[in-house]
Amino acid sequence: MSPILVDKSSLLNPFFYARKAWLYAGSLYKLSETDIIMAFYPKTGSTWVRFFLYNILRDKPLGSEPPSFNELNKYMAEYGNPSMFNTWPFEDQPRLIKTHRPYSRVFRNNKSMMVVRDPRDIMVSFYHYAKENTDFSFDGSMKEMIHHPRMGMEVFFQHYKSWRNNVSLIKRYEDLKEDPLSNFADIADFCQINTSRKKVKRAVKQSSVKNVRKAQQKSELDHLDDEFTFARKATSSQWKDYFDNSDLKEFHKLCEKYEFDLYT
Repeated sequence: MSPILVDKSSLLNPFFYARKAWLYAGSLYKLSETDIIMAFYPKTGSTWVRFFLYNILRDKPLGSEPPSFNELNKYMAEYGNPSMFNTWPFEDQPRLIKTHRPYSRVFRNNKSMMVVRDPRDIMVSFYHYAKENTDFSFDGSMKEMIHHPRMGMEVFFQHYKSWRNNVSLIKRYEDLKEDPLSNFADIADFCQINTSRKKVKRAVKQSSVKNVRKAQQKSELDHLDDEFTFARKATSSQWKDYFDNSDLKEFHKLCEKYEFDLYT
């Protein structure tokens, strides 16, 4: 788990660090050069993309009951998480591993990809997530979120910079929304999944916002308020309702500082 997604009380707990050290050491031991790394900054669509990949791998007919988040997280491993120790159920496919972490040399021998999203929309999504997540108890304003030292907008740019030259595929969340069939087909191909356009189309339908929300409803997520939904709006340009001129100035300043030109 990224330190971005860790509540402040855990960061002050020495047992937290001991457990994380054990999990990262175990993850390194379990990591294989054939594993494919999927880098996601928080709130860039990791649940949606992994939901699609899991649907296409499990190859169930349209109309089948969607998997729960618990099932998804059990088999679609995250680096530094107990799921790294679970058996990968798709033996004929490379294992797919998610990370929210910045790039590390432990991944240097792995094929890697990254999904990005407009940083302004990330802030909006993370703002609502932190408000509803009982581990955070964040009660600040959007402007405080944008400038937060651990969750703020510059942290995304730092994460992106660390991965930019270490991945072979970068997909924008907005492009996945606009043309899911072509872009998810690209991801499936990158992940070396032997599939067809028909199966990609089916998996895209199985991974609709409706089904993602249904999956959440059947999942046990103790750290979130009952009213919170992962696929809250699943739309782009939400930032226009939240950012003022000074916030936009900060965004453009960071784009220039980190040579980031994926969004304007």
